Amino acid sequence: MTPQLRAIQNRYLGRLAAATGEAGAAEALAVAERYYAEIGMRFHTASARLERAECLAARGEAEEAEALIPAAREVFLDLKARPWLARADAAAAMGSDPASAAVTPV
Repeated sequence: MTPQLRAIQNRYLGRLAAATGEAGAAEALAVAERYYAEIGMRFHTASARLERAECLAARGEAEEAEALIPAAREVFLDLKARPWLARADAAAAMGSDPASAAVTPV
């Protein structure tokens, strides 16, 4: 399996786990992020990073989540990906309110 297919597989496994409340969501998204970075897909790397931040915030790990958002936001700003930039800003604004955090549909 190619790195891109592994990234896609892990991203959607992570999103599915997050949506259904299963364990391993943030970990799968971290694997997807690494594969996307390895093959130079900046937007997808940032998207997986933001989704991981949202997942971590949802499970109460606000500090770790907040640390991921600036790097993702920087990529979205550079690429002028306005919807994703707004999503990153919303995730940052959630701060330590895990009740409002969730992996949202793309």
